[in-house]
Amino acid sequence: MALKSRWSDLEPPPPVCNVTSEGCCGLLAAAGERELLGRDGGGKKQEGKCLCCVELRGDLEAFKFNLEVQLCRFDTGTGGKVRGICVTRTSVTCPDGSIFIFGETELHYEANLGIADAFNLEAPFIARSNISVADFIQFAATISLTKCPGVAQPPFLFGRVDATAPAPEGTVPEPFQSAADILARMADAGLSPADTVALLASHSIAGADDVDPDASGVPFDSTPSLFDTQFFLETLLNGTIPGPNQGQASSPIQGELRLQSDFVIAHDDVTACIWQGLVNNQQAMAQAFQQSFLKMGILGQDAFKLVDCSDVIPAPPALTPSQAQAFFPPQLNINDVQQSCQSATFPNLPTAPGAVVSVPSINLGSLQLYLGLECGKLVFMNWIEQSQF
Repeated sequence: MALKSRWSDLEPPPPVCNVTSEGCCGLLAAAGERELLGRDGGGKKQEGKCLCCVELRGDLEAFKFNLEVQLCRFDTGTGGKVRGICVTRTSVTCPDGSIFIFGETELHYEANLGIADAFNLEAPFIARSNISVADFIQFAATISLTKCPGVAQPPFLFGRVDATAPAPEGTVPEPFQSAADILARMADAGLSPADTVALLASHSIAGADDVDPDASGVPFDSTPSLFDTQFFLETLLNGTIPGPNQGQASSPIQGELRLQSDFVIAHDDVTACIWQGLVNNQQAMAQAFQQSFLKMGILGQDAFKLVDCSDVIPAPPALTPSQAQAFFPPQLNINDVQQSCQSATFPNLPTAPGAVVSVPSINLGSLQLYLGLECGKLVFMNWIEQSQF
């Protein structure tokens, strides 16, 4: 299988990891790894730690590539539906794995069309895992984030309870809705306007499928392999490339797609200054996303019953100083900014040299993108599961 051979070029994870809670060791087995506890194999705690010795299996190699490169391409759905803005529901325990457990119901919802193949691919691994479906989806999403340069160390809490009933239909915010409607839906889930903006940082490593029926893998900014602030800048640039489809707005660069929902959030009176404040502020953006991602991931769960297993999560790569620097695309400058925040000065940014660029589409088969963008996109499938409340 081609996907397996591609993984062989990558370095495997370290063979040993130390975690502070014995219960967290099972997460390694959940990823398809064989778990051996303790130096003597007996699973004994040693000095307050549980030593987890793991060995890669062939199916794990295929799993990581398939899951991280293919599954999460469905963040934008089909039929013009976009799930880039994702929330959870307060009336039912969530994130609770319901979209998988009750897939025969939820996968037929209009907003979920197009993700059945992803869950069919994931199903064997969930079936073999010894943790809840809710934890599996959240854990896989968190692991995928660590492949995205620029992400702050993602935390992970373990012990979610699975759903006992399907989520209701018709609760996913649509890309053509007003900012007020979107923010109201997020608030109903317990997420603030600042959380909403922070979570939209995910679009810095995202692309759209089927918003434009004639194109797929269309990125939302010009640096889709980096978790950087370029998305927040480019969403504020004047749109010159028509966006004729439902849920689409004019974009500033050829080959880039702008969601109407991103545009209205960027310019709304409530969120405009929050949005602008993240431009060229990598640390603030990464930390805000880290906190809001954790907050969203435990909504509806009893946080006091969850175990902090963050030390199981590997460290993500950092951006270089030049990668963290936001910039105007070639031939554009401050005069191309559509500024809505009037209480703060717009950052002074350089313009990239060269001619006008056209952003290439996301190649899901690219190993280079696997090391960046595609590994992070598992986050979006996780958010699809959390997007009905």
